[in-house]
Amino acid sequence: MNKKRTIISIILLFIFLLITYLVINGYTYRFDDKIYEFIIKGQNDIITSFMKIYTQLGGPYILVPLTLLLIYFYRNTSYKFLIPLNFIGVYLLNFFIKNIIERPRPVGINLITESGFSFPSGHAMVSMAFYSYLAYLLNKKIPQKYHILVYAIIFLLVVFVSITRIYLGVHYASDVVAGIILGLFFVINFITISKK
Repeated sequence: MNKKRTIISIILLFIFLLITYLVINGYTYRFDDKIYEFIIKGQNDIITSFMKIYTQLGGPYILVPLTLLLIYFYRNTSYKFLIPLNFIGVYLLNFFIKNIIERPRPVGINLITESGFSFPSGHAMVSMAFYSYLAYLLNKKIPQKYHILVYAIIFLLVVFVSITRIYLGVHYASDVVAGIILGLFFVINFITISKK
């Protein structure tokens, strides 16, 4: 791992651990409430329907078929192993941490039903790792001048998936922020290790 990636990884891990500490000790609820109140302004049936559809971009009904499609597309390369390994690895890490922290999901505001614990957001974390790795693969095939644009589009896609989780009342804002950060930490290190 080069020095720049090492520094970024350390910063991301520190931020995630800080958020985890704040969550465990109950310091994030005011922040979570303010963000939730801001996001649900103008809430209506049309927006809610859109959010319920868009949130699937970070869920298994979209990510599993996309993973299988990518495996087929890269069937003659080592990426046919790395793509599912990235997806399964980040999913298992999320599951492991959720069951350590055991933060209950929000109550009384959920517009959809979800099971399991709340912290960190699986949709945010898994989609960040999955789509960032997809961007990494795409950038190997396109001119370098478009790389930043691809990463920016992917980042916005993931952020909006994360916003849907707050809007739909199945995650706190601190859950999705932590998920984005840990997902990015995971994929940066996964790419570095897989190169070796």
